Amino acid sequence: MTFTVADGAQADLAAAWARTAAAVQDAAHRAVARDADAAHVYAQARGALIVDFDEHGERGSYHGIEGMTLSGLASRREHAVAGLGGHAPSGPGGFGGDAYAGVLDELLAAVAAVRDRAGGVSVHGRVFVLLESIAAYRRGGPVRSADRHRSRLLLWAGPVFAGPAFTGTRLPLDAVGAAADEAVAASRLHAVRVPPPEGETVVLVAPACAGVLLHELCGHLLEADVFRHPGNRLRALMGRRISHPRLTVVDDSADPSSWAGLRADDHGNPGRAVTLLDSGHVAGTLTSGALTPAGGPSMDQVPGAAGDPGGHARRADYRYAALPRMTTMSVLPGADSAPGVLADVRDGVYAEAIGRATCDPVTGRFVAQVDLARRIRDGRLCEPLSPVHVTGDVVEALSSIRAVCDDPAVYDTGCVKQQQTVANRNIAPTLLLTGISCAPRAT
Repeated sequence: MTFTVADGAQADLAAAWARTAAAVQDAAHRAVARDADAAHVYAQARGALIVDFDEHGERGSYHGIEGMTLSGLASRREHAVAGLGGHAPSGPGGFGGDAYAGVLDELLAAVAAVRDRAGGVSVHGRVFVLLESIAAYRRGGPVRSADRHRSRLLLWAGPVFAGPAFTGTRLPLDAVGAAADEAVAASRLHAVRVPPPEGETVVLVAPACAGVLLHELCGHLLEADVFRHPGNRLRALMGRRISHPRLTVVDDSADPSSWAGLRADDHGNPGRAVTLLDSGHVAGTLTSGALTPAGGPSMDQVPGAAGDPGGHARRADYRYAALPRMTTMSVLPGADSAPGVLADVRDGVYAEAIGRATCDPVTGRFVAQVDLARRIRDGRLCEPLSPVHVTGDVVEALSSIRAVCDDPAVYDTGCVKQQQTVANRNIAPTLLLTGISCAPRAT
C-alpha cells in the first residue's frame, strides 16, 4: 500500500484535529442545551489507521469517522445520532483520511527501521495510530473534553511475541530501532526452549511485566462495580494489610504523559489518582461517577469513592456504557535491588513477558500465561523455558510478595472487560513471589 505525504502535513493535521475537537465539544454543549435533564452526555470522534507489515511488504487501512455521536442516559442509538450531522467535519482539511497525512511519514519510517534491524530474522508487526476526541457532561458539572492521539508498535520476531514494544503519541526512530533489536535478540535467545518446572516455585517477575500481573491480582478487583460483588475476595479486606509493606499501587487516570491518560473521563469527571494498595494495605477503589448503592455498600463506605467522584469512567466508544476501569496503574518503586534479589534465588522461574492474564473476582483464582521465561539456577538466568501457566489465589499471591525492587518500567497494552477494549498503561518494578504454582502450557 502506498501513501503520499504532503508538505506541511503535520501542521495540517494539527489544524484539522483542532477543528474536530471544537466540533465535538460544541456538539456536547448543544446536547446539554436541548436536554437540561440529561444525567450524562457523551460526544466522540474517532479514527484509526492500521498498517500490518512483514519482510514482504505492508498492507494497511484507514478510516475516517467511525462514530461522532452522543449518548444520554437511555443510550438509544437514535437519540445518540440525532442532531450531529452538521458537526462532523470531513473532506480536505477536516477529520477524515486527509487528517492522517501528517503521521504517515513517521509510521512508514518506523516500518522501514524495523526491517533494517531484522538481521535475517523474520519480523512482522503492526503499527497503528488512533485519533480521538471526546466531550462529556455529568449533570451539575461543566462539559469537559479530552483529545487523545496515540500510536503503537507491536512486534513478533520468529515465533516470539515481543509485546507492545513502543507506544506513545509519536514513533521516534531510535525507540523503534531499539524495540526491533530487542525483538530479534529475544527470538534468537528463545529459539530453543525446555519445559518449565511444575509445582510451587519462586517466581521473579520482570519490571513492566509485574504491572500486568498486579493489574489482575488487585486492579480489576478494586474497580467499584467488581468490588461491590458480595463474593469479591478483597472486599472484606478493605483497610487490612495483605501484602509487602513496600507495595503501593496507584492508578492515575489524569497522567498527561500516558498512553491511557484521560484528563476528563467518559462521564465528564476530571481524571484523578487513586491509591489502591497503600504499603500493602487495601486502600481504595476506582469509580465511574455513576454507581448507585443498590445491592451493595453505599459509595461513601468505599474508601476512595466518597460521593462517587468518578474519574475512571471509560467506554470503548459511544455504543457502550461507561464502566469503572484502570488507566495508568503504577507500582511505586521499592528498596530492593533486582540483581541482588536474583542472586539470592537458588531455583525458580524468571517471568519476562505475560501474554494474557485473567482473574475470577469471586473465586479469587488467577491465571497468567507467561510467553517468555527463563530458569533461575544459583542466582543466574539460565535456559529459556517454553510457555508457562502461572496460577494461584489472588490474596495468597499478594501475601507471597517478598521483594519490591527499584527498577520500574512501562508496559502499554489494552484491557478487555465486558467486551470493551480500552488502553492501559502498567508501570512496575521487579517483584519476587514465592510458592506460586507453575505448569507447562500448550502453545
